[in-house]
Amino acid sequence: MTWDIVFIEKPKPQVLGEPSRALGEDVMLDDLPTDAKVFVFFFPGDMSTGTDDLQDRLRALGRRTGSNLFVDIGSLADKDYPAAAERFGLVALPAIVVTATSPLAASPEGDTAFVRLDAQSLFAKPELLTRTVEQLFNLFLTNKVSQAVRLGTWHTGRAALAAVAERVWRSVVQPVVTWLAEREFTLNFFEGTLEVKPSGDN
Repeated sequence: MTWDIVFIEKPKPQVLGEPSRALGEDVMLDDLPTDAKVFVFFFPGDMSTGTDDLQDRLRALGRRTGSNLFVDIGSLADKDYPAAAERFGLVALPAIVVTATSPLAASPEGDTAFVRLDAQSLFAKPELLTRTVEQLFNLFLTNKVSQAVRLGTWHTGRAALAAVAERVWRSVVQPVVTWLAEREFTLNFFEGTLEVKPSGDN
C-alpha cells in the first residue's frame, strides 16, 4: 500500500446567510512507501550541489527511523513548491522544515506547528544540523511539542499562537537543542493540518 501526505485546510467560520463550503484537501506528496508521523522537508534551492553530505545524512536518518519519519528532498521545480513556500514561510534557501501529523503538531484550533531551519550558518555543519533534525524529530514524536502547544493554547488568534511558539521554543526545544541560537531557528504555525492517507482515498 502507498500513502499520500494531505494538507487539510483549516475550516473558516461560516458567515450567516452564506452556504457552507467543503473542507479543502490538497495532496502535497503522493505514493509514499510509508505512513509516516513526522516529516522533514529539505529545500536545497540553488545550493543543491553543495549540500550532498547533508542530503546523504538526512536520507540515512530517514532509513534509521523507519515509518516514524519521512524525509523529502524538494526542488524548486516541484509543482507543490509554491504552496509549501507559502505554508512554511520560505524565504532564504536552503531550508529544512520539520513538522508532523495533527496528533503530534496541531493546536486545538487546527493550526500546525513547524520548525524552520534556514540560517546559512547552520548548513556549514551538516553533522550537527542532522543531529538537530533528529532531536526535533524526537520532540515531535514523543508528544513534547504537542503537549506544550495544548498547554499554551488558551486563546485564539495569531498573537496567541506567537506566544505558544515562544513557549515551545523556551520550554521544549532550547533545553534539548542547546547549540541553536534563537535567530537560527523559527517555530511557527500554518493554518490547517497534515494527514497521511492511503493513496486514492482523498
